[in-house]
Amino acid sequence: MVNIKDSFYFPHDYHARHDKKLEKLRFNMGYEGIGIYWCLVEIMYEEGGRLRIEEIPFYAEALRINEKKVKKIIFELKIFHFDDHFFWSESQVKRQKKINANRRKARSSAKKRWNAFALRSHCDGNARKERKERKESKEIKGGWFKDLWGKYPNKDGKKAAEKSFFSSVNTEEDYKQICLALDNYLKSEKVTKGFIKNGSTWFNNWRDWVDYKPPAQRLV
Repeated sequence: MVNIKDSFYFPHDYHARHDKKLEKLRFNMGYEGIGIYWCLVEIMYEEGGRLRIEEIPFYAEALRINEKKVKKIIFELKIFHFDDHFFWSESQVKRQKKINANRRKARSSAKKRWNAFALRSHCDGNARKERKERKESKEIKGGWFKDLWGKYPNKDGKKAAEKSFFSSVNTEEDYKQICLALDNYLKSEKVTKGFIKNGSTWFNNWRDWVDYKPPAQRLV
């Protein structure tokens, strides 16, 4: 059966009443025959284009008409095409093919639009997520730098130091490493003697102090 969303109408030529076959039908059976014809065409449309000859009694019952009238339209007046098993309307079959092609095209277009929309939504969602993550990361890293800068003895070159920090400290492991480097540096002999690098200089080369080992003390 046709889907309910496809059952609102079926197209036909507005001048169909002038068709020679329909003129013949009207002449033989009056407008009752025309009504039966269009009802059968509707059923054909619902059933995909062709109807079974063996089910003519059911169609007649559904239309509340005499079975002989249906058979007269099909076999005597030959308004429809028929073979041993089916009867159909050639023009309706052609229209059905066109309708199906248009539906496939429309569904394909709708699917493409939906996929494009879904992709944009997905990309927009990812972009928002990335912006949020970058913001959160910047806030976290800002807190890390503030903590380290507060411990560093020489406050010269803060802006350059912060730039170096943000470009070199990207993970929690990096933060642990720079904390270790600062700890090593503050315990070094140079710092204890007062020779302290500008903040910009040290933060640019902090990795040099990650594996720093103080020189062994000489035995007196």
